[in-house]
Amino acid sequence: MNGYCRLCKQEKELVESHIIPNFVYRWLKESSVTGHFRFGETINRRVQDGTKAYLLCGDCEQLFGAWENTFAKEIFVPLHEGGATKVYGPWLLKFSVSISWRILTYFKECLDLNHFSEDLLRSVDNALNVWQEFLLGKRLHPDKCEQHILPFRGFISDRSDPDLPSNFNRYVSRSVDIDAACSKTHAYVYAKMCRILLVGFIEMSHRERWRDTKIHVKKGTLEKQHYRIPMVIRDFMYYKAQRLQEIQRTMSGRQWNKVGQDYRKNLNKFQNSEMFNAITQDFILFGEDAFDD
Repeated sequence: MNGYCRLCKQEKELVESHIIPNFVYRWLKESSVTGHFRFGETINRRVQDGTKAYLLCGDCEQLFGAWENTFAKEIFVPLHEGGATKVYGPWLLKFSVSISWRILTYFKECLDLNHFSEDLLRSVDNALNVWQEFLLGKRLHPDKCEQHILPFRGFISDRSDPDLPSNFNRYVSRSVDIDAACSKTHAYVYAKMCRILLVGFIEMSHRERWRDTKIHVKKGTLEKQHYRIPMVIRDFMYYKAQRLQEIQRTMSGRQWNKVGQDYRKNLNKFQNSEMFNAITQDFILFGEDAFDD
């Protein structure tokens, strides 16, 4: 498909590329009991792959691919397989910016940003321009359009928060979710890749409310024990988990039967899976309410 590459701004042959990198879906499928996954409003249909779009030429896709491979090897796989994720290099900021840029471009051109005010739409254009220049090496850092990472190790075992959704451990460990979110005064890109949350600032105040989550230009560490994020991000994660429950309630009886059959055929795998551990922890916290979906 020939067209206009959204990153390098040249007329070239475009490739159909993933919005969230393929290694995330590959890990989900390999670690699942059923070998399938389901997304959003198409909950009644099994899928084998994630969302794709014709946004990039082959050269720019290859540029992104190098950062994706390093991120998968150094952070994603170790985190999801119980290993250590320590020092990172300049590639992490490049990877995170590439995810934020790709999601925001996808929403702007393929979906919509109708919930954004005129002022925030101008901030969207600025963020896309800043991120594009950073990805192409035309600026040294993304300025106020910061990137933040929140890795989730283990499971939530404390129910002291009365707003905690009853499926939160399952949402944290097994979900893939993207959004371009905003309020009246701030906006951000939300990229949930199983146990990793990336947040790209479009317009954000009170940066002091974030602790140990900012991705630095040259290097940093992900071995912190305590991270701090604003309540607005916590609340948005809770909303997303609750929204997942609402969607799952719409799944047909026929599809639930298919899921049940797959689990019974692979009972040993299920009992040793991360999904089983997440369900167990949610049940410990909420009892029967954990199965509200």
